[in-house]
Amino acid sequence: MDCIKSELKNVEDVSLIEEVLKNINKEEIRKLFIEAIKEKGDGSCDYRRPTRAKVTNQYKEEDAALYAKPSEEQLRRTRELYS
Repeated sequence: MDCIKSELKNVEDVSLIEEVLKNINKEEIRKLFIEAIKEKGDGSCDYRRPTRAKVTNQYKEEDAALYAKPSEEQLRRTRELYS
């Protein structure tokens, strides 16, 4: 833990710490990163983890857009390109 603290003190870009924090699951290490952000940053970061529902909904929306049925206009254009 002391090693992490000392390394976090050397990081100048708070956004880097914030980005890494998003992927940390162990609570005691998360606290170290949050402390480092509070010391260095302007306090604008949201430290809460995204809930599973938010993440799942995000992917559902992306999937829906990817696998949506193409419009008749899109089908017509595709036929023109490949004929």
